[in-house]
Amino acid sequence: MASAQYRIIAPEGSEVESGTAQATVTGGALDIQPSGAAVMRIPFAQLASIGEPQPFTIAVTLDDGHVIELSRMGSMRTQLLAELRDARAAAATAGSAAVGKAEAFQGWVGDSAVEAHVHDDALLLVADSWARRLAFSFVDRAVQDNYSVVVALTDGSSVGIARLGSRTSELAALLEERLRQARARTAAFLGSLLPGLDPMALRSVAALLRDGVAVPAHSLDAIHPEISATLLRVATQPDRFATVAALAQHADLAIGFKQAASVRVAASGGTPWQDPSRPPDIQGHEAPPGFFRPGLAGMMAREVIGNAGPGFGGQGYGGPGYGGLAGYGLGGFGYGGLGLGGLGYGGPFGGGYQQFGNYWAYQALGNGINWGAGPAGPPRPMMPRADVRRGNLTPPWEDLAALKVSGDQPTVLAFALFASSRGRVAYDALNMPEPVTYVYEADGDARAVINRALDDTGFQAAAVHAASQGGLIAAARTDAPAVLLDHSLLAQIPRGDDWQRQIAALLT
Repeated sequence: MASAQYRIIAPEGSEVESGTAQATVTGGALDIQPSGAAVMRIPFAQLASIGEPQPFTIAVTLDDGHVIELSRMGSMRTQLLAELRDARAAAATAGSAAVGKAEAFQGWVGDSAVEAHVHDDALLLVADSWARRLAFSFVDRAVQDNYSVVVALTDGSSVGIARLGSRTSELAALLEERLRQARARTAAFLGSLLPGLDPMALRSVAALLRDGVAVPAHSLDAIHPEISATLLRVATQPDRFATVAALAQHADLAIGFKQAASVRVAASGGTPWQDPSRPPDIQGHEAPPGFFRPGLAGMMAREVIGNAGPGFGGQGYGGPGYGGLAGYGLGGFGYGGLGLGGLGYGGPFGGGYQQFGNYWAYQALGNGINWGAGPAGPPRPMMPRADVRRGNLTPPWEDLAALKVSGDQPTVLAFALFASSRGRVAYDALNMPEPVTYVYEADGDARAVINRALDDTGFQAAAVHAASQGGLIAAARTDAPAVLLDHSLLAQIPRGDDWQRQIAALLT
């Protein structure tokens, strides 16, 4: 919640209302509660744009043209702006029915700052004033070009995402991986529907039947004459198959499949970090630590102990000092030379007094007595060894067996597009309990136009047309694909005994 000064500006530019209010992003809407007045609740789907017309001011533009300006919020301005942008991205994701959890990247498309959300089945670009869905079915490839990523579409156009910084290569690699995974899912799914098809023919079918793309039956039958009939039979609800097959005899049938739910399984099996390492214990290695006091007394004690063993001494204690040849022994080269190893205690930390050799070995490793800390000298702790034990980790994977068109909750939508030469297309969900079939009319290649609009709206035809048919009882859709579908709608034919005849009459 942020306290702000607000202004409501009409589409023609006049100020309608102003004052102090509390602004809150909650429950799928922006709530503005003016002091002593009714609350204004703005659903995120009805936000046309979000911007900053001047420093420290947020401007929210509604679909009807009204603008709400919020200012004097202090440090809460940044948080409210971020929450609004996240909410618009969530609304765009729901409106396009993007599948799977997204990975987000910050970049620029043209002169607009965008968030690029990479889902399982699509790349969703969300700017302050627009959103665009690039389904992987209509993406040919994604390549890195210097410090930008170019997404090439199947229609010959492309979209460049720039100013990605150090994440440029990461986005390009992720897009390539998601494209590969989408094609692998299609091949695995079609293989489960057509187990008798040979691998090369299956590869050709999977290249055509990309996720969300309807393919004419004659194109599929050119690969194998029974493909379209088999797919229609296994993907259509039994009570609908007879009428759909009969209608296919009078119209140009195209069959398509659209993944409706993610089959990605998160990683599992990891265990929390544990470090059971214990502090060093030199007493447990048959190496009594020993102790020599600092100063002359300690030096003499060490020399006495050294002389008691084979070959300790040298030309004095660490060189010619402390007596030279008349000093404390004739062997070795002193404590500062090879006293510890070579000729000191008779071998590398060994000899006649093995226990002292072990102690000096620990001393050399930095775990003996700290002589500079006093007579007793606190021991320096040994660095604990890292514990690298882990549980068995299962990395993220995709449950391809979960892709199915049958059952109460199919994860793949099977649909048919019946096209005519008059620019009319009938859309019917084959394995979903849709009560009506939608008939559209469009210019150009009507089937391709309607197919792309359906895919961009997540095949949510009922939700798109509910607003125009139901008035105020359904939420309005103002995104471009939804508007295109709504304007192209010619009729809605309910399922019944006369369904086939009505569809055929509208198409032919």
